[in-house]
Amino acid sequence: MRSVKNKLHLIEALAEEHGISALCLTETWITSTKIDLLSIEGYNTASLFCRSSYEGGGVTILLKEGIEYIECEDINAISVEYLIEICAIDIINLNTILIVKMGPIKPNPAKTLLRNEIANRIAALTAEEKQTQSKVVFNKVINHPWYKNAKRISLYMSTEDEINTAPIIAHLQARGAAAFVPQYAGGVP
Repeated sequence: MRSVKNKLHLIEALAEEHGISALCLTETWITSTKIDLLSIEGYNTASLFCRSSYEGGGVTILLKEGIEYIECEDINAISVEYLIEICAIDIINLNTILIVKMGPIKPNPAKTLLRNEIANRIAALTAEEKQTQSKVVFNKVINHPWYKNAKRISLYMSTEDEINTAPIIAHLQARGAAAFVPQYAGGVP
């Protein structure tokens, strides 16, 4: 799950409903200057690791107020941004050490090469070629059987250099489907 920040209300409701004492969260996407964005009523931030050089990542342990604990500094000290992100606490009355750890997902080298090749080809297109390709992509998408029957559609956009997806979004919204359009490192050209 990318960034728990916009899911805190759901996490809070589940924690309350099930009487959860400790929450171990990954992909917090919190920076050290915005720790207060990751607060849930009735819980203390017991331990936390935030990235400073890369976007995303991060781990934390939120503990119900009133539970005594000690941070395990020796374990927390081994965190290395984007390599191993870890935080740990020792819950005193339970004689329990709680650890949350996250490591990077190792990308498939073949897929990485393919994505880079596609990105390079798109970047090499002229504005006129991009417009032509945008029309081709638009026609293929709106005529695909899955698209015609879909009630919800997600489009992923990674850079501002890619083919224009705005007409696809407008078309699916006009026919009453819900559009989910995450945008990373750029927007819709």
